Amino acid sequence: MTTFVQHSVDSAPAESKPVLQAGAQAYGFEPSVEVPDSAVQALRHSRSISGNPRLQALDTFAEALLRDLGYAGAPVRAAFMAAGFTRQIALEVVTIVAAKVLSNYANVLARTLPDP
Repeated sequence: MTTFVQHSVDSAPAESKPVLQAGAQAYGFEPSVEVPDSAVQALRHSRSISGNPRLQALDTFAEALLRDLGYAGAPVRAAFMAAGFTRQIALEVVTIVAAKVLSNYANVLARTLPDP
């Protein structure tokens, strides 16, 4: 089984500290965030994740699953694996994408207001 390091504000990489501090202030606890804020902002604005080919490969894979109704072509899968991901992680991404689609459909049906 893979072990993940769960950082605190003190042990986190410098670029993650502001995110953890903001989460602690907003929610009263430190969220588990390992993605640099620059990458989060790139994803929110549909831009490439510069300087992080591993996260870019993950984003490209997840985007292909959504865009192509679950099908990620051979080049996308190859780039995902070349970035150090495994078939197990690919299945986890499929599960997360499926859960998000289900959540989106349920929210549309229930007319749930988006988060501010």
